[in-house]
Amino acid sequence: MAVSHAMSIAHTLRVGLVTSTFPVVSESFVYELALALRDHVGALELLPLHGAGPDSVADLGRLAATEALVRMPPPLDRTGAILHGLANPSKLRVDLGAPRRWGGTFRQMRLFENASPYDVVHAQFATLGLDVLRQIDIGALRPRGLVVHVRGYDISKHVRSHGPRVYDSLFARADLFIANCEHFRQVAIGLGCPPDRIVVVGSPCDTDFFTPPATPRPPFEGRPLRLVAVGRLVEKKGFADAVEAVGLLAAQGREVTLDILGDGPERDDLAARAARAGVADRVTFHGAASRPQVLEALHRADIGLAPSVTASTGDQDAPVNTLKEQMATGMPVVATDHGGIPELVIDGVNGRLVPERDPAAIARAIGEFADEPGHWEELGRAGRRKVLENYAPRIILERTLAAYARAVGHDAIPGEES
Repeated sequence: MAVSHAMSIAHTLRVGLVTSTFPVVSESFVYELALALRDHVGALELLPLHGAGPDSVADLGRLAATEALVRMPPPLDRTGAILHGLANPSKLRVDLGAPRRWGGTFRQMRLFENASPYDVVHAQFATLGLDVLRQIDIGALRPRGLVVHVRGYDISKHVRSHGPRVYDSLFARADLFIANCEHFRQVAIGLGCPPDRIVVVGSPCDTDFFTPPATPRPPFEGRPLRLVAVGRLVEKKGFADAVEAVGLLAAQGREVTLDILGDGPERDDLAARAARAGVADRVTFHGAASRPQVLEALHRADIGLAPSVTASTGDQDAPVNTLKEQMATGMPVVATDHGGIPELVIDGVNGRLVPERDPAAIARAIGEFADEPGHWEELGRAGRRKVLENYAPRIILERTLAAYARAVGHDAIPGEES
């Protein structure tokens, strides 16, 4: 089946994108997907099962356009939700052995009342796929195809907390699974996902927005080397190792600075770590940043960092979206050999890969870059090319539409990732 045929099928489909809450700035992949899909499917709605998110729509910048697509559940406390469910006996096909779930199940049920039927329901995490199954079981949803994304924490941290059989029912009943990298596809298969029902579709990077600077970055001479890292300040992002690496470089007499954009529970610990390493004046914490602010910081920087680690909870990263953005601007990067990152960064070709939790290795890679600035442009071009060829929105759109067509009973597109 040709790409054009899949897109013609998609134009007839009513699609519901199931999220946990809305909006959440750190889940930009949801908004990028919604913006890509809205003009290529028959109808599209964002379905936040758990209601309003922690961020304001204004924080999303141009992505605020997705607000019009949101179907928000009406407010209802747990008791009210249960009473509402009991008042609808036709929808009481629910697990009576799990009454603690009743409030959430019936609250979510109200999200779908009076909604037109969906052809495709696309759960953005496997955990949400379980919620969707409960809605199907009580008759609130009857999609032609259920598509479930596996993205990271849902098949790492969540599995460690709830056991390796947590998704057995989902693996048996969903029509198609999408992994955002081959690493997580293999993890899902190891947990019991049928290999013939899971494909790889990466998260998109807005390569029209994240572009190289109009004026080339200034030569690296007579000034500090400028490093940048972007992401939530949580353990798995590995920013503690980046701070330690700056301390090691400073001890070697190298002039370096590190800008960290993002916020989270580890901010105070990271600041204290920088102070202990004697580099508090070299590491700047900018807090949460808008897309234009991120782009400006990337254009100022020489080298991007993505030192992700496997968290103590088991949480892992796919090819990091902020790393794609760094590479899309044409800068060399240092990243860890972790999760799905090696599918994005090829050591020595478009960046450097180093072991997890090894600040000395990060410092060595940065030092080697500093000693050979003549290679930066070549590495940066290769990095942008990798992102354009694998994560540009048009490519991700075509692969997603192919998945939807397959989920509702059409053949897969030849050449799709698997």
